[in-house]
Amino acid sequence: MHENDPSSDLKAARDTARLLYDDALETESQVAGLMEALEELLPIADSSETNGPAEWARIHEAREALSKFRGGV
Repeated sequence: MHENDPSSDLKAARDTARLLYDDALETESQVAGLMEALEELLPIADSSETNGPAEWARIHEAREALSKFRGGV
C-alpha cells in the first residue's frame, strides 16, 4: 500500500494554485481589454441614428456591465 507523501501533496496543491492564479490574472487582463474596447465603442453606438429598441437595450446592458466592472462589482 502506497501512502501519500504530505510534502508532495502540498507541492502539487501549490502548483495547482499557482496555475489557477495565473489563469485568473490572464482572464482579468482579457476582460479589462474587452471593457476598454466597449468603452470606446459605446459613444459610436450612441450616435447611430438607426438604433431600434433592441439596439438601445443592448447599449443599456453594455453600459450597466461597464459600470459594474469599473465599480468592481
